[in-house]
Amino acid sequence: MTEDQFRTLLEELSATKALVEGTDLRVRDQGEKLDRIEARVSGHDEKLDRIEARQERAELRLGSHDEKLERIEARQGEYGDKIDALKRHFDVVGESLFAQVQLVAEGVASLGERMERSQRENAKEFAETRMMIQLSYLELDRRMKSLETSIEVLQSRVTRLESSASV
Repeated sequence: MTEDQFRTLLEELSATKALVEGTDLRVRDQGEKLDRIEARVSGHDEKLDRIEARQERAELRLGSHDEKLERIEARQGEYGDKIDALKRHFDVVGESLFAQVQLVAEGVASLGERMERSQRENAKEFAETRMMIQLSYLELDRRMKSLETSIEVLQSRVTRLESSASV
């Protein structure tokens, strides 16, 4: 084997090493992307929990207003016009609370849809990333086997040249 051939072989090996290192960096980048996606999904879970807690508090408040209204109606004979005024007031408050609960429910539904869409997109991106990694590793494996075969051929040539030079 000539010195130029040996240098060419070393350059090919260096280039292969650089390709493998580049693939490792891409794999790490994909892992970091997946970590960021998981963090975003976790943030959505926390938001959903807060919305559900707000809805429960609103429902509790609405339940307490209903109880007050029933007590007032029991005393209606005594208070007449005052009770009618209070009843109108609580109707308005109840409608307001109902509207707020409805807004919260719509927000929860919207958030759920967005989370599902995000999860589908994340799953698709993960599958694509996995496929790209598998293809990269298959290509690297093929190239490594080719290089190993080339090295074996070169080693046998060197052995033959050394044995013929020593004779």
